[in-house]
Amino acid sequence: KATYLKQVILTIEDWDSISPRCIRQEFAIPLRNKNTRPRSRLHSLASNFFATASEMAVCKVLGVPFPTDRVNTFKAKPDIDPNIEVRYGMDPHSPLIVRRDDRDDRLGILVVADPPIFLVIGWYPMKLARRADWWVSQPSNVLPGRFEVPQSALYSIETVIWDEHMGLKAI
Repeated sequence: KATYLKQVILTIEDWDSISPRCIRQEFAIPLRNKNTRPRSRLHSLASNFFATASEMAVCKVLGVPFPTDRVNTFKAKPDIDPNIEVRYGMDPHSPLIVRRDDRDDRLGILVVADPPIFLVIGWYPMKLARRADWWVSQPSNVLPGRFEVPQSALYSIETVIWDEHMGLKAI
């Protein structure tokens, strides 16, 4: 399905604008989720930078403003208003990750990156992603299981339109 992807190259100005948000987010991580595997501060900060940069890449593709008020909201607000969750993958073949506690009214967009180049791969409704055949248990009880939507199941970003009240809609 996702046969056409969008490439975004972030500028120095883009990276500068996301830096304060990433640093604030980093200090919230230990307080937010005690079940994550221990990571170094540097690894965690890098992960936050790439995830936030992925959100910026999606905003650029959709032509919407990058939200600056999304620090420490922990699913209370979507990554991009009004209903978009952006998931970042480090591997070019990464699936779209959907967790049990993701909200049904959200749409997930997968971005893979080799910074500064970000590829917006495609999207899928979170509500429909909870399929038994996409469930993946984690090898330990430290991390919860998740649903992994393969890239071949994602809808192309070209198949949606932006509506300021409804977010992404299929066309």
